[in-house]
Amino acid sequence: RNRASFGQLDAFSGLAHFQDPDTHKVKENRLTLDNLLLRGSVLRNSGFVYGLVCYTGHDSKILMNNSARAAERIKRSSVEHMMNANILRMFGTQFSICLIAGILAGVYQAAIAEDPYLMDNNSGVDEDATEPGFFGFQRFFTWFILFSGFVPISLLVSMEMVKFFQAIFMMWDEKMMHVMQGEEKFCNVQTSSLNEELGQVEFVFSDKTGTLTCNTLDFRKFIAGGSQFGTGETDISRAAKRREAQLSSAKRHSLQNLAHARHASNHLSPDSASIKPVPLTPPSPEQQDDPEDLLVSPHVNFNDLRRLEEAFGLAELVRAGRTPPTATPEDLDEAHHVREFLLALALCNTVFPVHEPDKPLGMKASSPDDEALVCFSNAAGVRFIDRSPPLITLEIVPPPATGVEAYRLVFEQVALLDFSSKRKRMTLLVKERESGKILVASKGADSFIGPLLRGGEANLAQNHPHSEIHRRHTHPMG
Repeated sequence: RNRASFGQLDAFSGLAHFQDPDTHKVKENRLTLDNLLLRGSVLRNSGFVYGLVCYTGHDSKILMNNSARAAERIKRSSVEHMMNANILRMFGTQFSICLIAGILAGVYQAAIAEDPYLMDNNSGVDEDATEPGFFGFQRFFTWFILFSGFVPISLLVSMEMVKFFQAIFMMWDEKMMHVMQGEEKFCNVQTSSLNEELGQVEFVFSDKTGTLTCNTLDFRKFIAGGSQFGTGETDISRAAKRREAQLSSAKRHSLQNLAHARHASNHLSPDSASIKPVPLTPPSPEQQDDPEDLLVSPHVNFNDLRRLEEAFGLAELVRAGRTPPTATPEDLDEAHHVREFLLALALCNTVFPVHEPDKPLGMKASSPDDEALVCFSNAAGVRFIDRSPPLITLEIVPPPATGVEAYRLVFEQVALLDFSSKRKRMTLLVKERESGKILVASKGADSFIGPLLRGGEANLAQNHPHSEIHRRHTHPMG
């Protein structure tokens, strides 16, 4: 039984009956949403699965969408629409002329039937062929063949050939080439039926993201234990600051010129007045991030690497029993929170690592958020290297300055409460194999996580001001 058929698309329940070949006993296994493989799923870490198609037929969503919108997906240009309309008009004109000619031919045949000397009475001609109705019917097709050049069939072939060669020239055009990650990307023409529309664009409609943007997610900053790491500046924010500096400089330039002009008009005669405008000083160049302080990798653009390595390295030194004597309690608390934060990012997810020969470790995730968070934990030193349910293996790589060797931690997944639209969070319960320590990691929307913290949101605002400031700044942005 499937509850999705009753309007609950986020739920699936059923029973599978298996018969033991040795004892011939029937076992029942409960099926949940985790056993449902949606279309496009990729099988990882499993040799094979036994599957049964549960949604199929003409009433399935994908088939109904394909059949209902098959005609709507065919895109035609305005020139093609105009050409089709003109061809229909020409065909209608040709049909009308041939019909009139056929009718007149039948009328003429009936008129000369009374004058046998005007008719061709060859013995080889069928008498039915001389009947006015049949004679006019034949003449209709005779005129139709004679007017076959009325509709320019070759025009369609010529238009398709022209569009085909236009598409080839567009893909060869060097002015439409862009260098992306060291590789030359040329224009890729998916269809040549809309070439002439490119120069007639009047309106561009775009959704919030993905249509005109790169649609990538990069990790830039975080707050752990009330301390902020990274500035979180993007290219858009930097461009906005440059624009604001330019506007401020232009405004200051105009005010200075106005004041100088007033001063000159009050103290100098018009003949001797020599107004020299104050030159517009360009804004000072933006301070670039220190290359040694940058952590750049796929889905990671972090610019506070030194502080991160100091905090994470201090936590690993404490774990190894080599606590520096100069470390303050505040430093130790911050280091502990940073390490716990990186462990939570590496554990609380549904990502599967992909090991391919001669390639770096890849990640397969159903959510781009999970992929970005795990990529940051890997780059920071807590590497997620294997998931073999129920085991999760992490490789801890401390900063080289600490002198602590890399080691591995193996966790056993005890329970998983996956993210849902109602809970707005994901919770994972794991047990460390070596120490037996139980760890609970949870992540989700701050509006749902905040009230669940010790002391609630009031304690969060009082003891962690950076977190509260971050929430106030990010809430207006959604």
